[in-house]
Parts: sequence; structure tokens; C-alpha cells
Amino acid sequence: MKDLEFNKLALKICLEKVEEEPENASHWFTLGFTYHSFEGNRAEAIKCFEKAADLDPEYANPHAALGEMYLDMANYEKAKTHLVRAIELGGGGAKVWINLAKTHRDGFDDITECVECFEKGLAIDDSDGTAWIQLGYIYEKTFQDQETALECYAKATLVEPENEAGWNNAGFMIEMYLKDYDRALEYYKKAIEINPDYTYALTNLGCLYNSVYTDGENCMKCFAHLLKINPNDAIAWHNQGIAIGRYKQDNETAHQYILKALEINPKYADAWHTLGMITKYILEDEAEAQRCFRKAEELRAA
Repeated sequence: MKDLEFNKLALKICLEKVEEEPENASHWFTLGFTYHSFEGNRAEAIKCFEKAADLDPEYANPHAALGEMYLDMANYEKAKTHLVRAIELGGGGAKVWINLAKTHRDGFDDITECVECFEKGLAIDDSDGTAWIQLGYIYEKTFQDQETALECYAKATLVEPENEAGWNNAGFMIEMYLKDYDRALEYYKKAIEINPDYTYALTNLGCLYNSVYTDGENCMKCFAHLLKINPNDAIAWHNQGIAIGRYKQDNETAHQYILKALEINPKYADAWHTLGMITKYILEDEAEAQRCFRKAEELRAA
């Protein structure tokens, strides 16, 4: 109730300021900020920011605000126009550069410009952990530069120690690139300590317990928790099925788990391959097994 009263008071004061000095661009900008931040009124906020930009063509802040709002609306052409204009007017702070990076990435698939903008923004202010993760993801997936990707993810954990994605992503690179499994294990655990329901870390941890430590109990705990969080997680059904077959030797239940994974996601290639293995070696149905293997190959090739 107090917040609502404060919001109404803030809006009232801003409206009065605009009425007193209708040619004052900063008053219109503040009114736009109030509409957006306190009222959630995007349409009125845009009108106010545009008015501020019209009143003072050299005022960078309205363009920065408009760029961010149009980015949120997936209007990438307008977002780029306003963000670039904000920079031209000397308003190129870290947030503006990072928003421009996202615009280049999401709106134009221009990864070169995207990376350049991320790096310029983070050179101004390196405290945005999410930006470090997004930059690291580009280095990992697009450039196949695991070393730089790990540096970015590790930086995210330093500037935002409670950022679970940073710990998980760094752990994954440490596991896959450095093969330092004990350290990766600790990174995944840290991510889950921060967010016990963080699905990516639970999946990575469960797979690591299975592939490296042959720790069936903890492996199955991870996937059981994933299924509790989301009963429609095909990956969790698949991995839990493998674990049940391996550690409990319960092939019938394992089979049912794999079938459940494919019921949820019929295009899950790995689950088709696992079903083929079960069908071939447990059910001893060679013809059906080969059909499953072919299905897996077709999906992987698609």
C-alpha cells in the first residue's frame, strides 16, 4: 500500500513539473521514467521520452531509454537507431553498449558487432554478470573459443557471486575443456546451492555423477529432483532411465522411463538410441532395435 501511494505521489509531482515547465526536456524524461518504472505504462513512457528528445535534440538519455524499450519490444530497427543516437550524443554508458550488443545479436544476427559492443560496455563497467555470460556463450558456441568462454563465465562468478548461471557454465567448461572433474563438481554444487531448482546445473551434476564418479545414489537424486520440478522434462526421464538400469539393474523401469522421454519429445535422438540399446540387448528384438537406431540417426542428421 505504501509503495502504491509513493508511486501515485511520484507521478503527481512529475505531472506538475511538466505542467509548470512544458518545454523542459528533463521533466518529460523523468515523467517517462516514472510511467515506465512505477506505473508500468510503456505507451505513455514512450510518448514522454519522444517528447524529451524532440525538445532537446542533444539530450542522450531519452534515446537510451527508447532504445532499451524498443529492444524489449523486439523492434530492433528502432532500438538500434535510438541506441546509436544515444552513443553519438555522448550517452554511451555500459548499459547502452550492452543493449546495442543484444540488438545486433537478436535483431540482425551480427555477431561481430555484438561482441564489440559487449566488450565496450564491459570495459566501461564490468559488474554485469549476465552480460559476461552472454558474451561467454558467443565465444563458446559461435567461435568455439573455450578458453575465452571460460574466462567470461569465471568473470561472471567474480562480479556476481550469486549468479548460478555463471557457476554452472564455468563448471561445464571446466569439465569438458579442462577435464578437471572435481572442480567442475564444486561449481555445479555452488550453482545448486544458490538455486536448488536450477535445472541446467542439476542436469550437468547428475550426468557428471554418472559418467565420472559412478555415484548412482547422487545421480538419481539429481534427476528425481528435476522430475519433481518439471514432470515433462524429457532429458530427466531419459537420464533417470539410464541410471535406474545401470545402478538398480531394473531394466523394465528403465525401459518405461525411456518411453516416457519419447512420449514427451518424439524427436529426442539420444532417447531413440537408448531405446534401441534396450530393445537389442534386453528385449532381444533386433528388427525393432535397428528401427530405433535408424530413427536416432535420422534425427541427428536433420
